Amino acid sequence: MILLEVRGRLGNQLFRYAAARKILHDRGDKEQLLLGFQSFKGKDVNDGWRDWLEDFNVRDYRKTDKAMIPNMGSLVQHLTFYLQVLVKGYCKATRQKLSKTNPLYKILNWSGLLLAYKNNFLYKTPKTKNVLLDGWFENKEHFDSIKSIIKKEFTPKFDPIDCNSELYEIIANTNSVCISIRRGDYFSNPTTKKLHAVCQESYFLKAIALMKDKVDNPTFIFFSDDINWVKENIKVDGCVCYYERGVDPVWEKLRLMYSCKHFIISNSSFSWWAQYLSRNENKIVISPNRWYNDGRTSDLLDESFIKIEP
Repeated sequence: MILLEVRGRLGNQLFRYAAARKILHDRGDKEQLLLGFQSFKGKDVNDGWRDWLEDFNVRDYRKTDKAMIPNMGSLVQHLTFYLQVLVKGYCKATRQKLSKTNPLYKILNWSGLLLAYKNNFLYKTPKTKNVLLDGWFENKEHFDSIKSIIKKEFTPKFDPIDCNSELYEIIANTNSVCISIRRGDYFSNPTTKKLHAVCQESYFLKAIALMKDKVDNPTFIFFSDDINWVKENIKVDGCVCYYERGVDPVWEKLRLMYSCKHFIISNSSFSWWAQYLSRNENKIVISPNRWYNDGRTSDLLDESFIKIEP
């Protein structure tokens, strides 16, 4: 059995599922997948904290409360699971990634407990009866070898919404550029802003100018969690621009985004997934040259990206 703790919004959930899906594939694709979700206590069920995977064509899975996950493995895994407290403390105290030379790595991998907090190196596929996964897994190398499977399974279960048919036509028949602008708590929450408010207005204007030089007659399609702010603050001269409606469910929004041919992304996991799921093999992706404001590095900044100072 593959046991996975699931947290965060859609972008975070996709990374976690993709890593577990790779392990499942490597072990023969016959095991059960059990996902442990955190108890959602948001004020609104639509505030972003729920099981978003159920809207996509992912492999069948069972759900449980994440607190039950540690008790479902072997005795060794049950005991080893609590090493994650030490691992988290070690990584936080030293601000270092857990390296393969660290004894903890060998213990975790041997026991079938795969953790990815600050460390994003690849684990060997465990041979234990059960495998437990927890962490962010924000590195495409965790699942890139099954990219075709990931693209298929991260397709929404539902048909495109009729009122978006014109926008889909525009995206398909022009040199469409998805511009993903993350606002929300990145700018409204002082603590979050200090770390994550990387992509300011100037970044998007520079990225748009650069995309104009690289793509003939680009058509810019804007997506944001604050589309009114975008309309008021991001002005593009000499090009055709379109904007998402701002009311679509997240599965429809992701499909609209990944249907575009080229991408200007924010430092957002949701934004990253839009470009990864693109069907265009010749896509151009422009990103900020850093993912955080505190100097830490990120494996999400792919070598193929054109990185610019935000």
